[in-house]
Amino acid sequence: MKKLGIIISAVILIIIIAVIVVLTTSSNNQSSNSSQGSGVTAMQPTDNGIIHCDDMQCFGLNFLSCKDSELQMTSDDQPINIKISGNEDGKCHFTMAFNDVVVTDCNFSEDQLNQKVLNQLFGNDEGQGAVLAEACK
Repeated sequence: MKKLGIIISAVILIIIIAVIVVLTTSSNNQSSNSSQGSGVTAMQPTDNGIIHCDDMQCFGLNFLSCKDSELQMTSDDQPINIKISGNEDGKCHFTMAFNDVVVTDCNFSEDQLNQKVLNQLFGNDEGQGAVLAEACK
């Protein structure tokens, strides 16, 4: 029982540190992006209008504002493609695919776009399970 308490405490501490890092770096990214003038950054769309993010901070900011964007990662040598297709029929369309097979397909209303929902999408229990059950297939 004591071991379980230690594990839960460690997980909570890791989540708190991750949130602090995301908040700190996103405010730094916003100030550095605004000071770069006309330089191309990861926050600016490419020719097809999709923002190609290099990290979760970029993707998280675009999720919160429902901008067309994507993040490509690899896990266990399997490609993972996470994408926001922007506003479709008044909902923000989010998909996650492993090996080009969509495993998560969600349509969030504007009021559901927040950091807790994003964290819940990536496996962190933020008490947003009901939101995901409603928005995701």
